[in-house]
Amino acid sequence: MNCKQINEKILITDWLSSEGFHPSKTTGHDYYYYAPTRIEKTPSFHVNIEKNTWYDFGERNGGTLIDLATIYWKCDVKESLRRLSNFSPNSLFSSFQKPDQTEEHLPIVITKRQALQNKALVGYLVSRCIPIEIAQKHCEEIYLKVNRKNYFYIAFKNDNGGLELRNKYMKSCHGCKDITTIQKNDKFLVFEGFIDYLSSLILWPDTSVCSAIILNSVSLVHKAIDKIKAFNPESIELYLDNDKAGQAATKELTRIFSDATDRSIRFRPFKDCNDYLINKNQ
Repeated sequence: MNCKQINEKILITDWLSSEGFHPSKTTGHDYYYYAPTRIEKTPSFHVNIEKNTWYDFGERNGGTLIDLATIYWKCDVKESLRRLSNFSPNSLFSSFQKPDQTEEHLPIVITKRQALQNKALVGYLVSRCIPIEIAQKHCEEIYLKVNRKNYFYIAFKNDNGGLELRNKYMKSCHGCKDITTIQKNDKFLVFEGFIDYLSSLILWPDTSVCSAIILNSVSLVHKAIDKIKAFNPESIELYLDNDKAGQAATKELTRIFSDATDRSIRFRPFKDCNDYLINKNQ
C-alpha cells in the first residue's frame, strides 16, 4: 500500500488503540489523548476521526497516520509503510469504528496461553539475542482471535492485568496499558520495555536480584513516579533509551528523585539495552 491508501484505510484511533493508547476525552469527531511520543500531565494530543488527522498541541506538529507512525517508531516513511501494510482495522485491536463501517466487530478472545515454544516467536527472540530460558521465566505465549483471524504473541504482564504483546511484526497491548512492577529488594531499576529488561538480565546478571519497573511506554512515566514514591527505595537506576523521549523521562525522574542515577551510559552509544546486546553479540 502507498501513503494515500494507508491513510484512507486505517483510522489513527484504531492504530493508537493497537499500541495501547486510549482517549481521555471524546467530543463528536474529536478525540484527545496523552501524547504517545512524550511525557505530559495534561492530554494535548488531538485526533479528528472525520479527517483522520492528528495534531500535537504540545509539540505544535501534526499530520497523517504515516507522519505519526514515522515519529513513534523512529523510522523513515518506507519502514512505516511496511509495518502499517500489515495492519487492518478488522484484524487488530480496533476500539473505534469509522462512521460508515457496518461490519460487526467481534470481541477479542484469548484462545490459548502456554509457555513460550512457538518456533516463530523463539526465532524472534533469537534475533534479539534473548535466550528462550530467560524469556520463559518472565513471558508467556498467547493466541488471540480477532474478528475471526488468529494471532500469536510473546506476552508480558503489566500491573493492571493487561498484556504487553510482541512478535516480529507487531508491538501492541491486550487489555489496559500499564507499567509492570517486579519487586525484589530496595534497589529499583527502570526500563522502557520488557525486551530491554530481559536484555539487562543477560548483560548484567546482578540485575536479576533487583526490583524493576518496566514502563511499557515512555508516556507512562507518571505511573512509575507514583510507584517509586510508594515503595521509597534506597536507590534508583534508570536504563531508559538514548533518544529524545527516553532522556526526557530520565530528566524528569532525576528531577523528582535526587538519588536516581542515569545508567544509560552502560549501553551508549546504542539506543537501548537490546541494541547494545545485539551489537555485543555480532
